[in-house]
Amino acid sequence: MVTCAAVGCKNSSNKGVKMNCFPKNAYRRNVWIRNAKLENKILNRSAALCEFHFTSNMWEKIRIDGTKKLKCTAVPTIFGELVTQQKNKKAKINQNTNLNGIKQSQIIISKTDYDGTVTISINNPKEDQCKSDNFLSDIEEEKAVTHEISKKSAEEEIAESCSDKNIMQGDTLVSKQERSLDKQNLLYMEKIKKLEKLLRKSESLRMTMEKRYKRLQNQYKNRIKELEKKVCIIK
Repeated sequence: MVTCAAVGCKNSSNKGVKMNCFPKNAYRRNVWIRNAKLENKILNRSAALCEFHFTSNMWEKIRIDGTKKLKCTAVPTIFGELVTQQKNKKAKINQNTNLNGIKQSQIIISKTDYDGTVTISINNPKEDQCKSDNFLSDIEEEKAVTHEISKKSAEEEIAESCSDKNIMQGDTLVSKQERSLDKQNLLYMEKIKKLEKLLRKSESLRMTMEKRYKRLQNQYKNRIKELEKKVCIIK
C-alpha cells in the first residue's frame, strides 16, 4: 500500500486512488517537495502524492485503456482542506448472482471497476459454435488492441525519458554556469580582502607618521624655548 506523503492527506492506493511518485529530476522533485511543504521530511523511494493534489490541466488525455498519466511538467498545487479525501471502497460481488451448483469453468470474473465492484458473468457451455467463434474473435481483437496500447505506452515512456534527459542536460549547463559564477565571486572576494589589508596597513602607517610628527614638533618647540632663555640671560 502506498500512502500520500502530503501533510494531512489520508488517501492511499488501497482506496483506489492513483498515486504519483516524486520525479527523478532534481529540479522538478524540489518543486513538488516545496509545494507540499516537505522540506524537513525524509522521503523514501516509494514516496508519492495522490491524484487529488493536481488540477485537471496537469493530466494528459485519458488513454484507450482508461488510464491517465501526469504531464512531464505537472506540479501539485492543491493542498489542505481543498484535497478530496477518498473513502474506503472494498470490492463488492453482485448479491443477485447465485453461485451454487456452478462449475469453476463456467465462471468468468471481469476486471474490477473503479468503484471497487467485481462483476461476475456466467459462461454457458452449451452455446452454439457460432457464439464460440465470435468469442474467440473478440479475444483476438482485444489482444490486438492491448498490443497497440502497449506499443503506444512504450513510445510515450521513451519520449518522457528523452525529455527527462534534456531537462537533466539543461540542469547540468545551469550548474556549470553557477560554478563559473562562484569562481568569479571568490576571485572578487580575495581581491577585496587584499585591498582591505593594504588599506589597514596604510592607515596604520599614517597614524604612526602623524604621532612621530607631533613628537618631533614638541621637541623642536621645547628646544626653541630653551635657546630663547639662554639668549635672554646673555643679554
